[in-house]
Amino acid sequence: MNMLTGRNTPSFAKDTVYRFMKMIQINWIRFTTLLSARIIKEAIVPLNSENRVNVLIIDDSLLERNRSKKS
Repeated sequence: MNMLTGRNTPSFAKDTVYRFMKMIQINWIRFTTLLSARIIKEAIVPLNSENRVNVLIIDDSLLERNRSKKS
């Protein structure tokens, strides 16, 4: 989304991201688990008070697009 809006543009091309995502050598379950833990620790926990419950909800449902072609 950052690439589409032009804000926080990374110093690498989008092809680099796509190549990274296609790598079969990466343990994606471990990667996403470690990424989630880091997001919780560094971004979410500092925003909450001590009497709140920490929760991270990930919605992996598919976005339905009415304009897309159906096979």
